[in-house]
Amino acid sequence: MFRPAVAAAAAAALFAVLALAACGGSQTSEGDGRLLVVVSLPLFADFVHQVAGDRVEVAALLPPSADPHTFEPTPSQIRTIAEADVIFVNDIEPSVEGSILDAIQANKGDGTQVVAFLCRIDISFTEISDNPHLWLDPRLAREYAAVIAETLVGEDADSVAFYGPNLARYSARLFRLDEEFAAAVEMIPPQNRKLVTSHNAFVHFAERYGLDQVGFATPSSAQEPSPRDIQRLVTAIRDEGVPAVFSEPGFRDGILRQVAAEADVQVCVLYSDALDDQVQTYIDMMRFNADELARCLGV
Repeated sequence: MFRPAVAAAAAAALFAVLALAACGGSQTSEGDGRLLVVVSLPLFADFVHQVAGDRVEVAALLPPSADPHTFEPTPSQIRTIAEADVIFVNDIEPSVEGSILDAIQANKGDGTQVVAFLCRIDISFTEISDNPHLWLDPRLAREYAAVIAETLVGEDADSVAFYGPNLARYSARLFRLDEEFAAAVEMIPPQNRKLVTSHNAFVHFAERYGLDQVGFATPSSAQEPSPRDIQRLVTAIRDEGVPAVFSEPGFRDGILRQVAAEADVQVCVLYSDALDDQVQTYIDMMRFNADELARCLGV
């Protein structure tokens, strides 16, 4: 298990790399002197805030509870994309971000740097396993923050002394979060550590915390399961003795609720990428998830 001291050491090592990267970096944009950073998902905006604070202006393209696969930018969002200094996306493939990537490609400025996290994180394609929700493992969330810090130093050379310590502090918080989450899962009876979710977003989450992913209701927001698929999931829930299934804010859950009713289990909530009034940061989101797992599976 990773420790905060290890996190601080790793962040310190990156701080040294950032200092080297600062040589020859560009200056901040005109106006109020702040970089304009655009992100595809609101969750990534929180990562930027943790690393950069108010030193940059951050805009998330996807509204709360919206479907990225049907996203259409407003005129003001098109202008924001065109004026952005840096745009962070999860991947260059549209699996999570859907038509957001099309909007970015069509409207970004000639000098805009588009950074895909999955191209910068030190993880193999085999480990990704065609599932791009890497941030649900807090150890990999730290990698997202590190990519942000390194990128912003390249754009804002005077900021290395600011971003480096912020990254170190946030990395330590993420490693403590990881320990807290693992301890919460340990309190759940082993036979109950099973996940049934709205869609297949929790692969890395389940692997990190030793949860058995029994199934999910829909392959994607654009693909409906067949009646046979639904019945198979109901049977699996009964056979595995799954205590609860987990809906997801912003994701259509009609099929999941149908499955839960047929299997006679409760419907609880897990967040994968949405932020709202209840969970306003990534750490809030993960702590909510830990509490919900304990409440619904720790019976």
